[in-house]
Parts: sequence; C-alpha cells; structure tokens
Amino acid sequence: AGVRLGKPTALGDDVLRRIIGEASRGQSLRAIASGLMADDVRTGSGNARWYPAQVQRALDCQRAHELSSEMFTEDAAV
Repeated sequence: AGVRLGKPTALGDDVLRRIIGEASRGQSLRAIASGLMADDVRTGSGNARWYPAQVQRALDCQRAHELSSEMFTEDAAV
C-alpha cells in the first residue's frame, strides 16, 4: 500500500469525535473551527488558531475514519 507521508495526527480521539459529530450535524468547517477556538482546544501542533482547512484535514485523517465508523456503527446498533 505504500508509506504514509506527513506527520500523523496529534489530535486526541475526543477532539476528533467532536469534529466528526459537529460535521455530521451539518456544521460548516468554519463554524467547527470557531467553536474549537472558543473552547480553547489546541490544534495537533499546539496552536490556538484553527482554520477550516485544518478541520477538513482532521476529518480526512485515517483515525477520524476509524472513529467515524465506530461512532455510527454504535448509533445504528442502539
């Protein structure tokens, strides 16, 4: 499959779950970024400022895909 390039995400599962949940409820990337900054959630590199592109990258990372499938499989099972 090849070698994965770039730094792996340093975001905790709790932050990724929050981003996934807000996105699944239809919040825009900009609104999610604003909410994370308002709650003083740091980016994976420790910055206080979130940009919509960073939220999109978090949603696109492998761990987010794994968590998403777990979250929505659990919802369907209930």
